[in-house]
Amino acid sequence: MPNLIVPPVRALFMTPTTRFGAVAAFLTVLTAATAPMADAATGTRALDCTQTTVTRPALKRVATGTMDPTQGNLLSATVARATTGRVDVTTDHPVLDNTFMDGAYLRQHGWNTWLLGPQIGSPSITYYLMLPTTPPATGSAFAGLVFVDFGPQGGANDFAMNCTAG
Repeated sequence: MPNLIVPPVRALFMTPTTRFGAVAAFLTVLTAATAPMADAATGTRALDCTQTTVTRPALKRVATGTMDPTQGNLLSATVARATTGRVDVTTDHPVLDNTFMDGAYLRQHGWNTWLLGPQIGSPSITYYLMLPTTPPATGSAFAGLVFVDFGPQGGANDFAMNCTAG
């Protein structure tokens, strides 16, 4: 059987300057690849939100996911800590729940309420993501909200978010 592990001979002869240039080029491509944009293969749009109300920076949250480009329906979502990347909740099947809190977010803000599900490791804590009912224009900024319901232990938190959809 032939040896499939071939050392990168070209890399052995790269100077530190050309290695830096290669790394910079890779990071540029990676940054462009992670920007919100429509996915031509699936027709979905990327969603990226960052918490704006931060009292404790270590707990700052980000929400990412995918949206239907024509109806604005949320198709998937993940809420994580911005500084550590620790995932609080993730789902490929968010549930539209505009009856949450008697439809207050729909009436007062024009937001759909998406039930994301229980926090990983804490099934009594439930996450919701509120987003506009109409699909936002591609690349435009819009407001959203992550709502955390602590269930039987009582209490809740909400986190205002600045969002964009590709």
